Amino acid sequence: MTVPTGLMRLIFALSALVLWTGPLGSPLALAQAVPERAVAPDELELFRVSADVQAPRDSAGRIRFETTLNYRLRSVSNGFVLLFIFEGDSESATRNSDQGHKVAWGSGQATLATLYEPRPGVETVTLFAGLFREDETLLAWSSTTPISLAAWPGRAAFASAMSARAGGDFGRAVGQLTAAIDFAPGNASFYYWRADTQLHLNQYDAAIADFNRALDLVPDDRASLVGRGVARLWQDDWQSAIADVTPVIEAPGTADQLTAWALRTRGIARAGLGLSAPALADYQAYLALAPQAPDRSTVERWMEELSAGAASAAR
Repeated sequence: MTVPTGLMRLIFALSALVLWTGPLGSPLALAQAVPERAVAPDELELFRVSADVQAPRDSAGRIRFETTLNYRLRSVSNGFVLLFIFEGDSESATRNSDQGHKVAWGSGQATLATLYEPRPGVETVTLFAGLFREDETLLAWSSTTPISLAAWPGRAAFASAMSARAGGDFGRAVGQLTAAIDFAPGNASFYYWRADTQLHLNQYDAAIADFNRALDLVPDDRASLVGRGVARLWQDDWQSAIADVTPVIEAPGTADQLTAWALRTRGIARAGLGLSAPALADYQAYLALAPQAPDRSTVERWMEELSAGAASAAR
């Protein structure tokens, strides 16, 4: 859905619509959000906005914006509200909430959330909420003043670290992630990615320490458990590796890439302990979950070796 360009020009001209009253990363009260010219008698008010960093493995360093909206719908019986993000002085939205929140005639409150990935050169974003009829006619709207992304602690250093990782410069990436942690020592994502980078440098003790810190900040984070399990695997600490990844494998919900990596890790650990049958089962489950795995031929060779060893032991 596209918001009319003329309307967006008007929105950005009204620079004092909303008062931003707190630092990014904490709940922010928004006042005077509904412009006087909103289509009467329908009204929409951006009542509260919060911003939080995502789970440790969110490599994009995305920000999750969550808004609380007060609405009053009187002109039609049904409608919906959507949340949009505009970068800088752009007149077209770069992101909107995944689904419109349906509302019915009357007054009420709704909560909408959307993820935003900061891009190089973008210094501010503006959140825009719209109340629409079912035919997508805009009835009322509300927006924040531009939000500075410079206030997001460690963002520049984190972006530099991810760029260094992509280029294979893991030493520089660790340095940049350390700078990011100095800016924001409570950000679990920075610890996770420094730990993951340290794995590439064979710095297993340091990686485990950082995974521990990430798990202190975000208990039971699946990505950090798998990462720590891999680090312990490289130290031949088979039992600890199994203890880390088994909860990821057994977690309720749909199996995903993390589940596949956990199965692979546990299979290696079980093989290291001489548990051939359980290791084979984990490898089979790994390949079933990731049929296009780039290491498929390697894992199949491991399975053949385990099977051959088991057959030889049985004779």
